[in-house]
Amino acid sequence: MKALITSLLLFICFIANGQTKPLLSNTWQEALHSKKGNLVVFWYTSTPFIFENEKGELAGVEYEIVEGFKNYLRNAYHVDLNIQWIKSNGFLNVIDDVKNHPSPAFGASAFSIVQDRLKWIDFTPAYLGDVSVLISSSDVPMAKSSEELFTILNNLKAVTIKGTTYEKDLIKLKEEHNINFSFEYIPSSDNVFWALERQQKSFGYIDLPVYLTQFTRNTSLKVKRQNFHAIKKAGYALIYSKGSDWQFPLNEYFVSKPFKGDIQPIIGRYMDPDIYEFLLKVSNTPDEDIELLTKEKEIQSNELRDRAIQIEKDATLRKILMGSLLVIGLSLIAIAWLYYSKHRTHQVLASQKEMIEAQRKNIEQQKIELEKRNNALEDINQEKNHLIKILAHDLRSPLHQISGIAQLMEIDHDKDHTDYINKIQYAIKRLEGMITKILDVDAIETNRINLITEEIEVQPIIRDIVHSYEKTAREKNIVIHSSSQPELKVLADRTYLSEVIENLVTNALKFSSSNKRIEISCHDTNGKAEVHIKDEGPGFTEEDKKFLFQKFKKLSAQPTGGEQSTGLGLSIVKKFMELMNGEVICQSESGKGSTFILRFQKARKN
Repeated sequence: MKALITSLLLFICFIANGQTKPLLSNTWQEALHSKKGNLVVFWYTSTPFIFENEKGELAGVEYEIVEGFKNYLRNAYHVDLNIQWIKSNGFLNVIDDVKNHPSPAFGASAFSIVQDRLKWIDFTPAYLGDVSVLISSSDVPMAKSSEELFTILNNLKAVTIKGTTYEKDLIKLKEEHNINFSFEYIPSSDNVFWALERQQKSFGYIDLPVYLTQFTRNTSLKVKRQNFHAIKKAGYALIYSKGSDWQFPLNEYFVSKPFKGDIQPIIGRYMDPDIYEFLLKVSNTPDEDIELLTKEKEIQSNELRDRAIQIEKDATLRKILMGSLLVIGLSLIAIAWLYYSKHRTHQVLASQKEMIEAQRKNIEQQKIELEKRNNALEDINQEKNHLIKILAHDLRSPLHQISGIAQLMEIDHDKDHTDYINKIQYAIKRLEGMITKILDVDAIETNRINLITEEIEVQPIIRDIVHSYEKTAREKNIVIHSSSQPELKVLADRTYLSEVIENLVTNALKFSSSNKRIEISCHDTNGKAEVHIKDEGPGFTEEDKKFLFQKFKKLSAQPTGGEQSTGLGLSIVKKFMELMNGEVICQSESGKGSTFILRFQKARKN
């Protein structure tokens, strides 16, 4: 019972983790006895030997060899082999993974059969000849002899992959011939061939099948093959665990008729079959450089011949196409003439119909334009009515104030009327300000702005505005501080410049509570003149910012001294700034005040 519970818990953990551990592979004797076997194959990308295709499926020469081995065991021994493919972290990691696996395992990544690797793993019989050739970047000259090659390679850069036979062959070449060159190591996921195409003054060893495959696809490669010091090895093979009893069926498979019958078609699916035949031949001859040069010329000749045949086919096709087009053209001309003669009247009618249709569309377009203008006029009329309502409402309060003060003056005619008169004047100024804003909006919208652009010194204007609002600021216990850069001049209209700054200062006073501070400053910033009006008022919310410069928009902030607001001030500021080729920017955070930045073109110094 306890064992059953343990098994259930392990199964639940297995499902919850959503991942499986590698299958432990059997020995050959166990697989032969049970007629079933599990085998782990570690691999790393080495195109065209083993790789993932565009569908994410494994493919390549070595993948098909392993699948062929699986089929061979089923047919010859009735053993069903379950193969688990596990991708290693790199080329050399495949050897480590096979060596350290707790039970027999295989490895695939186009391994060359070399003696020093036999300490850790065993090799299957070779399935393809292994020849490495020396290639260089396109800027390196071709050597005419071994001695000239050694001179050329001096002070160049050898590109290779750490721990590979490529690296060992380069080290041997350097030490045996006393050549002075440096090493650049690329990751095993890269390819020496493509690395040399990207670089200059570099060289390296590469597998002959890879070189010939690329050369067959494109004879105008950006690399050169040096005609000396090609290196032949024992061949390419799969690797497997040292001392494994899988050696028996593997050796048997590699000499079997199924393998010999399948290997050439398998390689032919991933490289030119002629390359396979050539590799078999060059692996058994001492004059591999002469053979290889001949093969390259043969590939180039075949490509030129194929191009010539294709050009001839294209020329014949063009002649046939031109003749066909001529016949079709003459036929079309005859048909068109007959059609024109027969349907001339119909064409005239169709033309008239098109004219009528065009006129109808034009009338419809005019109707649409009239509707748009009518809608625009209706919007303007509604806005006018809205403005009149606001004006009537906002003017009522100061007028009542004037009336009340006048009545007091009549009743209390013996007292000093100076304070009353001041209040009357203040109320009148408020009325004048409201009316001015309304007239400004009207002037902007009817294009009656008389703009006079001139060079204006900003400092005196700011000083006058600050002076005119000192009394209002004292009444609310607000400090206005200004700092101006002397002689800073802008290109603007004097009247509208004053009104823009005054509107922003008025707003700062109106929405700031007692014991706050207003800063007015001028700056020369990146060739532009800037006026900053900074207050410590309530600031603007993100919702406020969407309607900040629109007319008649009531925002969240409220005047702190009972002042009235028309909702026109900021829209006038924006319009005037645009007319003066300037811009206005608001920097604000709710509860932390606001800074309005007026940016002008700076006047040139004389």
